[in-house]
Parts: sequence; C-alpha cells; structure tokens
Amino acid sequence: MQQLLERPRAARYEVSAPVMYRQVGEDAWHEGQTLNVSSSGVLFTCPSPALAPGTHVEFVLDLPNPGLRSRPRVRCRGAIVRHERRRAGPACAVAATIDAYVFVPAGGETAGTVEA
Repeated sequence: MQQLLERPRAARYEVSAPVMYRQVGEDAWHEGQTLNVSSSGVLFTCPSPALAPGTHVEFVLDLPNPGLRSRPRVRCRGAIVRHERRRAGPACAVAATIDAYVFVPAGGETAGTVEA
C-alpha cells in the first residue's frame, strides 16, 4: 500500500488588517478583517452567509508595516477551503488559499489582475 506524505502546515501569524474580497467574476467588493495569515492562505471575517468551499475569490490585503507610514498592499487570488461560524464579532470567517499574488503600487487601490 502506498503511503501519503503530508506537507507541514505553513506557520500562521495573527494579523488584524483590512481585507477587501470578491468572488471571481463579480464587480462588487466586500470588506472584512484578517484573523491570521500564512504563506499559503488567510483567515478573514465576512458577513453571513459565508462563501462556500471551492468558491474562487480574489482579495486585497493591506499588510502591517511597523515603523513605516505606508502599508504594502497585496492582491491575491485563491479559493475558499472552509468557513466557520463565530460566537463573537462578525458572524463568520472564511479560510482561503493564496494561489497567486501581486504587490499593488501605492495609490493603486484594487486595480490590476492576478493570474492564477
């Protein structure tokens, strides 16, 4: 019998930062807040109902940058892998993969595209 090898889980960092997200193909952006970030994904709050697992999304993160006035902005593309109901604060949170990303120039808002 063939044994499956597991990849170690990426280190997660508690980061509270604004996030804007939308389902791929939609025009409207929604606002949320990151709860944690890793090199492979992000967990962020969203209003209920949550996006379903398998939904392809794009999102824009403003990363913390201690000591500097500007925050690096990253536009990402990925997919929802799970959602969870929350007892306090926003109704739910979703975990999304980060399959591709680009840094957005200062003042670039959410412009541009990410090819995954």
